[in-house]
Amino acid sequence: MNSEIQKVQINFIINDNKTTIEANIGETILDIKHRYPDLLENLECACEGSLACSTCHVIVSEEFYSKTFDDS
Repeated sequence: MNSEIQKVQINFIINDNKTTIEANIGETILDIKHRYPDLLENLECACEGSLACSTCHVIVSEEFYSKTFDDS
C-alpha cells in the first residue's frame, strides 16, 4: 500500500490574480485557509466549515466534478 499523501493543486482567483496552492487530498478549503491566512485573507469562511453560508464560490471543471463527492 502506498502511504504517500496524495496532493492536488487548487487555483484561487482573487481580484483577477491566480494563486495555485498544493493541498492534500481530503483537505477542505477551510483547512487551506487556516494554513495560508495571509495569502487567502479575502476568503471569509464565515460558516467555519458547516456549509451554512454562501461566502465561498467554487468552480470545479466538469471532468473533476464527480470526484468532489465521497461515495463511501
